[in-house]
Amino acid sequence: MAIGGRTSGYAGWRPGIADEIAAAVAAGKPIYLVGGFGGSAGGYANAAFLGCDLPDAPAPPELGEETTGGLALPSVDEVVQALRGRMSPNGLTKAENAHLAQTVDPAEIVALVLKGLATISK
Repeated sequence: MAIGGRTSGYAGWRPGIADEIAAAVAAGKPIYLVGGFGGSAGGYANAAFLGCDLPDAPAPPELGEETTGGLALPSVDEVVQALRGRMSPNGLTKAENAHLAQTVDPAEIVALVLKGLATISK
């Protein structure tokens, strides 16, 4: 589950939570993007499930070009396209993921995550 996350002042090429989301997508693992609280996770949730543009979160200029070596993660665009383009491996429908992208109600968040986990555990 991804909630919040920095949108500025991070130390890498992208926010740490963005790397976690990218790693989950690359591995085909379930990810639950709780977007109602904003932050980096909110940006990904809004872009993937609500059709919004991904907020620009540039890397600090002193890092230069992103280097990935053997640990390449999908780009921001690839992550968003993967989340948009297929049934998510999190067990939720696109409509349920869109709701999770907007809600701040803890009961709704828990209910959706539990529904997704129950679906994928069958």
